[in-house]
Amino acid sequence: MSLGKTALTARMAARLGLSKANCEVMIEETLLEIGRALTSGEPVSLPGFGTFRLQQQAARVGEVDGKPYSTPAKTVVKFRASGKLAESVAVLDVD
Repeated sequence: MSLGKTALTARMAARLGLSKANCEVMIEETLLEIGRALTSGEPVSLPGFGTFRLQQQAARVGEVDGKPYSTPAKTVVKFRASGKLAESVAVLDVD
């Protein structure tokens, strides 16, 4: 099960003692600003969490069930976890 925006908003509101509405606005604006920065070519670094950046992905040709297909070149968002985040999740047994 994943943590959705509604549950994240509720958790933050409870932890910070703020209204859910205020937390929802903060989350939405944070996500929009990350998107704006990436769109303008700026990587986004959040110390202790990780870095978001854009990367060009080359066009590819492949085969599925004997039938060729091609994927055009595109720009993708890459995320690299910080050492701190990587260490904190390394102890988890994910199945």
